[in-house]
Amino acid sequence: MDEGKWKEVKRVTREELGEELEELGRQLREGRFRFQGLEFSFVPRAAVEKRLYLRKGRLYLSCSFSIWAGEEGVEMGDEQEAPPVTEGGIELEAEAAPVDRKRLKKPMAALWKGVKRALAQKTVPSSEDVAELRRMAAQYGGAADPRWSQEWEECVRSMEAALAAAGEGRWQEAQAAAKEVDRITKACHKRFK
Repeated sequence: MDEGKWKEVKRVTREELGEELEELGRQLREGRFRFQGLEFSFVPRAAVEKRLYLRKGRLYLSCSFSIWAGEEGVEMGDEQEAPPVTEGGIELEAEAAPVDRKRLKKPMAALWKGVKRALAQKTVPSSEDVAELRRMAAQYGGAADPRWSQEWEECVRSMEAALAAAGEGRWQEAQAAAKEVDRITKACHKRFK
C-alpha cells in the first residue's frame, strides 16, 4: 500500500453531493472503508466540525470530520471479515485497543476548538462534545509519554477548570483557563516535539 495522503476535490451538483455523503454515511455506519484494495475498520468514535455562516446575504455550510482505522487494512475478499484487534493473542474490545496518540490528536484538537468557540461566544459547550473530549483526553493521557505526562495533567486540569467555569457562567474565568490550556500545549509541543 502506498504511504502518504490522498485528497480529492471536485465540483459536484447538490444531488451528487447528497449521494456521495449517503455512500460515505453507509460506510461509516458499517465501520468499514475500502482504500487501495484494502478494507479498513473504523474506530467507534469520530469528531465532526460544522460551520454555518452568513456572508453578503448567502448562507455557507462547511463540514469536516476525522475518524481513523483502529487496525491495519486487510485485503478485500468475498465477504471477508476484518480481523479483531488483538494484543498478546487476546482479542480486545475496540475501546481497549492500544492508543495511537497521533491519530487521536487531530479529532481531539477539533473538539477543543469547538469548545473554545463556545466559550468565546459565552455559551456552554454541548454535553456530547464535552463527554467526547473528556473520553479522548483520558485515552490520550493514558498513553502519555512519562517525559510530558505532568504537563498533560496540568493541561487537563485547566481544561476541566474552563468547563466548570463555563457551567457556572463565569465566562472570563472559562476563557482564561482555555488560554492556559493552549499555552501549556504550545510550550509542551515546543519542548518535546
